[in-house]
Amino acid sequence: MTNIKDLAKRAGVSVTTVSRVLNHHPYVSEAKRIKVERAIDETGYLQNMNAVHLSKGKTNVIGVILPFLDHPYFAQVLIGISEKAQAKGQTLMLFPTNYDAEKEQEALLMLRQKQLDGVIVCSRVTPLHVLEDYVQYGPIVLLEQRKSDQFSSVFVDHQDVFNQALEYLYQKGHRNIGYTIYRRNGTHSKVREETYRAFLARHDLPFNKDYCLMVPCIWKIVSMC
Repeated sequence: MTNIKDLAKRAGVSVTTVSRVLNHHPYVSEAKRIKVERAIDETGYLQNMNAVHLSKGKTNVIGVILPFLDHPYFAQVLIGISEKAQAKGQTLMLFPTNYDAEKEQEALLMLRQKQLDGVIVCSRVTPLHVLEDYVQYGPIVLLEQRKSDQFSSVFVDHQDVFNQALEYLYQKGHRNIGYTIYRRNGTHSKVREETYRAFLARHDLPFNKDYCLMVPCIWKIVSMC
């Protein structure tokens, strides 16, 4: 297998010159650059990107943990992440988990092994204290409201938005109001339940457990009357 020394010998230049050409360094004469590029073409040389990443300490790859690819919400989130990543010259590696903790762990292990520069967690089942163990290996961004020195956090104020929706339905004359969630133990699901119960208490409305519906569609409020 051709290595950088072979290229230097074939092109009649130094190893340093070959390295500069491979890394698009500006301080290489055009004549030498042509010689190196010709040697690359003739030998079919492929740069060992793993070695490059190790030498630079960066992969320019960001892991994105999300439960589903076909869910409208997560699809929109992914579009936003992708646009920003592309603008910064970053590549995304997706980890659709279906809320499987072992699949979330795969991304975290790749972060520890320096195969990822960072991880964005759109939604999770992995406990927070487990995530904290991996922060030392690279940045972890959570898409949830979280006050922590360990993580960066990007979030929608679910309590405020959910409460606005409930109050809107109440002002429209609805009294039998329910809401849907995908899972009961999710961080945002707990916030919505607390907000919902506070709304009922504020308006002296009875709580009906049947009005909290488990369906594969989240953040949707429905009126029962």
